[in-house]
Amino acid sequence: MNMQKTLFEKLKTQVKIDGYFIFLWIVFSCTFIFILLSQSITYRSEMILLVIPKNERIAVVSEDIAGNLNEMVGTLFFYEKLLKDNPGIEDEWADFSKDKKKKLWNEKAKAFHRAGSTVFVVEIMDKKQAQSNFLAKQLVGSLFNLAGKYYNIKTDIDLRILEGPITKMILRGWYWIVLAGILIGAFFSWLVQLFFIFIEKLFSTKSKLKFSSIKFPKIKNTSGRKKEDLEKLIENYAEKDNVFFAPKIKKEFRKSNPPINLPIASVIEEKDVQEKEDDIHTVQQKNEIPAFKEDQIGLEQIIEEENTNKIIPEPTEDEFKKRLNQLLKGDL
Repeated sequence: MNMQKTLFEKLKTQVKIDGYFIFLWIVFSCTFIFILLSQSITYRSEMILLVIPKNERIAVVSEDIAGNLNEMVGTLFFYEKLLKDNPGIEDEWADFSKDKKKKLWNEKAKAFHRAGSTVFVVEIMDKKQAQSNFLAKQLVGSLFNLAGKYYNIKTDIDLRILEGPITKMILRGWYWIVLAGILIGAFFSWLVQLFFIFIEKLFSTKSKLKFSSIKFPKIKNTSGRKKEDLEKLIENYAEKDNVFFAPKIKKEFRKSNPPINLPIASVIEEKDVQEKEDDIHTVQQKNEIPAFKEDQIGLEQIIEEENTNKIIPEPTEDEFKKRLNQLLKGDL
């Protein structure tokens, strides 16, 4: 748990307000403002009705009749009659109690009577503009039918629509919606950046090449013998068995061997082979490379094959005499 908290705190510190963050902030803010506004917008449809008295007796009480019709709109009885007269209207609050249903209906539909007149206004609200217009018309129709049950439409009163339906868009507290959208957009932008940083650290596939570095022992400079210690270090390193510093063995052979019929030929060849073996043995001792018998046998075989494969030309009579005289004199 502590490790997760530590990782989360480290990731939080890596989130920076850069161009990418501001871009996400703007996008998320506009998106959430649009969503919140669309959910907060309501449409109000209004219709103005007029009560016309048809005789003097009704004219005296016509204002009271308008007030009575105004009060009818807010009753639960009128809401149920509206649903009964219009089967296409769905009961939004079918599962609610009667008290709750009446309260919600009074918030949805309202009627206002203008004092001193027989005019009253009917309003109804809905999330959709078309539905608001439709409900306003159906409400007035149901009100006319209900008024006919209590008053004589032919002899007492007449109801007329003066205006409507007029639909208006209602948006309350839009500044709070904008502020909430900006804050939510900033929060989601921060979450997106945090998510991508976490994914990058979790699934990072970058390969790191690691080379083994040569480590030399540290030379202490406290004794003042830095130069001597460095020389000693170089000498110790040079004394190690390292074949890279071994000199290459150069093969040297005579251009031509003496004739086979001379008795000195085999002696010279054995002497040359012995000198080569001594040189090889000396080099191996200097570089502390052990000489193995198998390598010596292989070298002797190679030398013998080279000597046998070479074609030795037969000397002429003059060359034979010349070499014989040199041999007798001891020049060779």
